[in-house]
Formats: sequence, structure tokens, C-alpha cells
Amino acid sequence: MNEEQRSLLLKTSSRFPPPQALLWHCWVQSGRVDLESTVYRVGILAALRSLKTKSVIGLMITASHNKVSDNGVKIADPSGGMLTQNWEPFADALANASDPEDLVRVAFHLSLYLGVFDW
Repeated sequence: MNEEQRSLLLKTSSRFPPPQALLWHCWVQSGRVDLESTVYRVGILAALRSLKTKSVIGLMITASHNKVSDNGVKIADPSGGMLTQNWEPFADALANASDPEDLVRVAFHLSLYLGVFDW
């Protein structure tokens, strides 16, 4: 990741901080309060998934008929099904990055691990 990319990711991620004192698992429960942060982070995951699969990845904001905390964001794989389970740890890592620096660090390490960029 070059300095311009890192700076841009830091700048944009600071606009969408995660809610404090919450841990999310794969954005199953996001609620309304942090939906902007959730969508931002899911967008990073979807971009990495798209680069890895060389396919279009879909995002859907869901509104539950249950309580607000059951609202969230779903990721659809190229097959149209849900995001494959082996990507859930990547989603958890992005969702639970504590601050912009941590988010950049996680995104960078994921991109290296997945081999989607030649840094």
C-alpha cells in the first residue's frame, strides 16, 4: 500500500468510526446507530472479495421485522449465495478494528494474505 492509498483509507475510515465497546460478528447485528461504519467496512471486505474472485460481489442492507439490532448488511457471492464461511474471520477482523489505524493495518494484512495486491 503506497502512502497515498494509506492516507486516503485513514482519512475516509476516520469518518466512520465503529461504535465503542461492541464486538460484531460478520455484521449479523448492526443496528441503526453504526450502519454507516458497518457499510464502510463491509465495502472494504466486498472489494477484497471481488479482487480475489475477479467477480462482482453484491451488498444488501437488510431491515429485519424483528428488533432494530437484527438489521445488518449481507454480502452475496458471485453465485448469488451468502459470503462463503471461510471469509467470516476476515469480516470479523474488519468489523472489530478499533480505530482508523487498526482498520488500515487489518485491510493491508488481509490484502497481503489474500494475495490481491502486489505491495
